Amino acid sequence: MKSTFKTTLFLFVAVLLITGCQKKEEAPREVSGSFDADHNWTGEVVEISILGVEATGGNAETAETPVAQYLIKKTGVKINWLQVTTEKWALQMSSGDLPDVVRIGPSDVKTSSTLVSGGYLVDFERYLDTWGPNLKSNMSKQLAVSKAVHGGMYVIPTNTGSGAMLYYPMLKWKPYKNAGYPEIHDTDSFVQALKKMVDTKPMTDDGKKVYGLSGFVDWGNTFSFFYPWASVLGYDAVFTFGFADYQTMDLVNQLDDDPRSVYWKAIEMMYKANRLGILDPDLFTQTNEEWGEKRNAEQILYSHGFWDRPTIRDEDLNILDTYVPVPWKNGSVQGGAFNYLYEFGFAITKNCKYPDAVVRLYDYTSSFDGLELLYNGIQGEDWNLVDGKPRPTDAILEARRAGQDLGLTRGIGYGGANFLIALSQLTEDPRYDSYINFMMIPEIANMAYNDLEQEVVRHYGTLTMEDIIYNEIEKGNMKDMSNYNALVPRMLPAMPTDIARIQTNVQQLAAAEWASRVVYARNDAEFASFKAQAIAAFKEAGLDELNRWQQDTWAEAKKKAADLGI
Repeated sequence: MKSTFKTTLFLFVAVLLITGCQKKEEAPREVSGSFDADHNWTGEVVEISILGVEATGGNAETAETPVAQYLIKKTGVKINWLQVTTEKWALQMSSGDLPDVVRIGPSDVKTSSTLVSGGYLVDFERYLDTWGPNLKSNMSKQLAVSKAVHGGMYVIPTNTGSGAMLYYPMLKWKPYKNAGYPEIHDTDSFVQALKKMVDTKPMTDDGKKVYGLSGFVDWGNTFSFFYPWASVLGYDAVFTFGFADYQTMDLVNQLDDDPRSVYWKAIEMMYKANRLGILDPDLFTQTNEEWGEKRNAEQILYSHGFWDRPTIRDEDLNILDTYVPVPWKNGSVQGGAFNYLYEFGFAITKNCKYPDAVVRLYDYTSSFDGLELLYNGIQGEDWNLVDGKPRPTDAILEARRAGQDLGLTRGIGYGGANFLIALSQLTEDPRYDSYINFMMIPEIANMAYNDLEQEVVRHYGTLTMEDIIYNEIEKGNMKDMSNYNALVPRMLPAMPTDIARIQTNVQQLAAAEWASRVVYARNDAEFASFKAQAIAAFKEAGLDELNRWQQDTWAEAKKKAADLGI
């Protein structure tokens, strides 16, 4: 009797949970309206919710800025920005209680395949003829690749096209100059350059110790070990522990005793920095925010990349220093590959009442007019045409030199490359024969540099910070990703549960247990002993099986990319 009662109760609760979690479906309807001669939307304005997992609130903070409001005028779409934790996202996926649009990593095949197979996503291809002329013309290859990867036209990729430089080790300019501009050509000379820089000023003005190398552990616990160093050593971080060579497309196991391993080169670099007394002792425990506070306090001589090239200012916004890209002879940089599917894409869910409006929104953000708005602001207010060429207003240039946040004040950059902007900032606009982001035009970028940045580029004989590296590539002293097929990583399948479990176990060993132990070795003999013990522990945890799966799937992905003819 008890058993029957429990069974009945269980079924009742299960049905209640299922029906309670599912969102009542409403049939999608097309919004009435059209565009006037100036491409302003004349019909009904609708609200669309866009969700990003673990995303910051920056877009919500800029939703009332002039650029954001102008976007509504042009598209008839008002965006309600949402953000949730990974845990809540898992619950929403399982229940089907989804917002209108969700952000998906295109390499996250498991998430997209789960949503597609569950019937949660809209195949938006039928809306393209009416509402997607710019998507069809400016992103035809990207959409074809997305369709092939996701089994239908389910994901609108963003930030596609020619890749700008991202991860690259940046150095604090004044200590580098005071150290005599030491040349860097590998990890050893990098550590020696940092040592010389620390020696020029070992303590800050308020008595805090200065460090050459530092990092943080709250971005998956491997960020500081891998990404910046993978870039400069010539590898793409395809898997957590499998990196692809920019030039050969070979996949390299990062945790084995392989001389090409970025992981072991980074660990050895940190070991040597520690022996020289220039390694931040909080590297293995501090958060990104804590690391940033030390950097702003002038304690850190190194930063991670172009995407975060900070200028240090005091409380009165006086410029104290800036971080600059210093060329590594024989080094590489993450940039130059054409990305058909970049870090994120967006999918329209079955719960969306206005899928046509979403396509209309992303069509505008893939048009040259829309891209210019989001990257540069409003023509006539933030920039003008001077002799047929785009030029930011003097007020915008002065604001950039002063370090003002133009996203918060004007909305420039609204939606970001990982939310709304469909094409990369290096996309060329044939109307002006220029980059779509005017700040990537060397002459304009130079106008916005402050006095310290001007000093840097004068030293290298360039107009921009980027050209410091590009010039070395043109001379043959460095390499980029122009020979790399960035499509291959996007063709990888979801990792099986048993392999994912091995990777999690190995990552725990590599990042949380052995990394600090090897870095803090007392001498070279102990370093070698700890390294051997670590590799043995990795193999015991299943490293060889993990590597076999990665190598096999990488070979299959390369074949799939080749079959697409790209």
